[in-house]
Amino acid sequence: MKRLAFSPAFVVLVVCGLQAAETVRLSWDHETDFSTLETYGWMSTQQPIPDEANHIRMTEAIERAVERKGLQKAAFGDPQVLLLYRAGIQQEVGAQSYQTVSSFDPTAVKTMMDFHREKRGTLTIEMFDGGTRQIIWRAEGSNVLPKPDKMEKAITRAVHSLLRHYPPGSTPDPPLP
Repeated sequence: MKRLAFSPAFVVLVVCGLQAAETVRLSWDHETDFSTLETYGWMSTQQPIPDEANHIRMTEAIERAVERKGLQKAAFGDPQVLLLYRAGIQQEVGAQSYQTVSSFDPTAVKTMMDFHREKRGTLTIEMFDGGTRQIIWRAEGSNVLPKPDKMEKAITRAVHSLLRHYPPGSTPDPPLP
C-alpha cells in the first residue's frame, strides 16, 4: 500500500467526487399516470447477469419491491409495465484520507491518502409502458461491492434505494437500517 501526501483542497475534491458517485439518479415520463398502473412483467430482452444466483436474487428483490409498491405480476395477458434491469461492475481506485499532526510542531499538519482497488457495481432499473414499449421510469445508482457472502443483503439495499422514490410524487420510503 502506497501513502502519498496531498493538499487539503485536493482531498476535498476527491471526497466530494466520491460522495457524488453514490447518488441515485431518477428520471420518468411526466405524462404517465403511475396511479393507474397495476400489473408488471419482464422485458423479453432481459439479459441475466453472469452469476445465476445473483440474477435470481436481483429479480426476486425487484419483484418484491414493486409488489410492495402496489404492482402485481401479470399472470396472463399483457402487463401494463415491463421491467428491465442492468447491472455492471467496474474496477476503480478508491482513496481514504486522514490527517496527522506533528507532536513537535502543531502547525505542521499533513494530509495522507491510502489508495486501494475496489469493485463498484452499477444497477439500473427501467420500467417500460407495456403497450408502447416506451420507457416511463428509470433509476440508476452505484456503490462499492461487498464480499460475496454479503451480496444478497447488498442487492436488497440497492433495489430498495432505487425504488424508494417510486411512484414519482409519492412520499419516499424510509431508507433501510
